[in-house]
Order: sequence, then C-alpha cells, then structure tokens
Amino acid sequence: MRIDVDLDSLAAGQGPTIRELVGGSTASDACLTIVLVGAPRDAATDQRLDVALLIDRYRRLGSELACGLTGHYAIAVIDGHVPCVYLFSDRRSVHTWAYAVESRRIRIAPRADTIADDAPLDSQAVFTYLANHVIPSPDTVFAGVKRLPPASRLIFEREGVKVAPPWTPTFGASGRPDFATLRDEFRSLIEQAVARDSRRFEGEVGTFLSGGTDSSTVSGMLRRLSGVPVRAY
Repeated sequence: MRIDVDLDSLAAGQGPTIRELVGGSTASDACLTIVLVGAPRDAATDQRLDVALLIDRYRRLGSELACGLTGHYAIAVIDGHVPCVYLFSDRRSVHTWAYAVESRRIRIAPRADTIADDAPLDSQAVFTYLANHVIPSPDTVFAGVKRLPPASRLIFEREGVKVAPPWTPTFGASGRPDFATLRDEFRSLIEQAVARDSRRFEGEVGTFLSGGTDSSTVSGMLRRLSGVPVRAY
C-alpha cells in the first residue's frame, strides 16, 4: 500500500493517489478520504469502527479522532477542505505509518521501503541497528523516511509537519484509598481487560511468557476465566 498526497493538488480538489490497497480499507466523502489498517474500537462502547464510522467520527471530533480509541490501528485522514493530512498510530504500534515529506508532498505507507524511492541508507540508522539490533522510531534505515511512533498523531499542513500524542493523559488523586480497595480495583481491571480481549478471538487463546510478573498474571487470569489450562509459550 502507498498513499501520495500533494497539498496544492488537494486544495484544488484532487484527491490522494492510493496504490495497492492490500490489508486495508478506504472510504471517501466529498473532499475527505480515510484509509484504515487494523481494527480500532470505541473505548466507551467496545464497538468496532470501520472507515464509514471513522468518517462520521472525524466530522465530529476532527484532529481528536483518536481520543477514546482502543485496539490496533493505523489511520490516515486526507482532508481537502483545510487542506491537511492526519496520521494516527495505536498505542503499541501494532500498525503504524512510514512517511516521507518533500515540500508540500507526503508519501505514506505501512512499510518504509515502499516509499523510499531513491533515498540512500541512513548511516546512523545502520550503525544503530548493528549496535542495538533495532532502529527506534521515528528513524528508519532510509534517509528522509520516518516512522510514526506509538500513540502518535502527525499533522501535515502547508506550514510543515507536527508529531505529538493525540491526547493528554490526566491524573487526579482522590483521597487516600486503603490497600484492599486498590488491590480489588486492580484485580477487577485485569479481569475486565483479559475477558474483553479474549472474547475477540475465535477458538483457543494462548499467552506468551516473558519471565516477568505481567505475562504470568495475564496467563493466570485467563486460566481463571476460561476454567481450563492455558497454552502458554
């Protein structure tokens, strides 16, 4: 998959060029196009959102589209009214976008090599990979090609590119709850999360063990909820 957008052409009413839409879906309405990879859900209702529902959501929320979304997703919004491009990535980067900007044009794809064109290798990225066996986002192995970090929103306008979290976490301390109350609340949240995610898959659900306490806790809760031994690896 590859998306090419020229802001000047977008302002003139010409939509994006989308090639080889494999593993994703798209919908357009007037001067608005949304491309979706993955399966986002509304956190309040647990409803799975397709591209048509995302168009309605964008018309209501605009750049706050990702607020209240859960699940795994990469969303591209191309808005010809402004004109601008928004890219959203999920909290764990199960799906994300690579992008390359040249003046008022942007190339977008799930894979960096799809939009690298004639870009040379980034020597610093190669060194980082050889030293750490990974190239952390936003860098990629190609010079000039970036990757959207987890839980991020990119805004591409005529003024340039801005990348920031799509929401601001809030924290509020409420009194001094006792240990038993916090313990029960924590267990309840784990149970709800494991129950919710395990229901989304058909057939048997297993777990991967990292050797730490988190994966063991999830495995134990899955065993408790299913009532049968869990396949853990």
